[in-house]
Formats: sequence, structure tokens, C-alpha cells
Amino acid sequence: MHTHSPFLVSFFFSSYAFVKTVDTICLFVRGLYPLIFC
Repeated sequence: MHTHSPFLVSFFFSSYAFVKTVDTICLFVRGLYPLIFC
């Protein structure tokens, strides 16, 4: 992996974590309410 600035790396990982969290919440909500589509 190429060396990037710490800010860029932390931004990437926090963005990835945010997306995964939203995706998990989406799946949870869809599990509870099948009529709701994220």
C-alpha cells in the first residue's frame, strides 16, 4: 500500500466505517419493515 497522509488514511477508514454502519442499519430496518427500501 502506498504511503498517504495520515489525514487521508483516517478519512478513508472513517468513510468506510460510516458506509458499513449505514448499510448495517439499512439491513436492520429492512428486516423490521420489509416494505421500506433503502
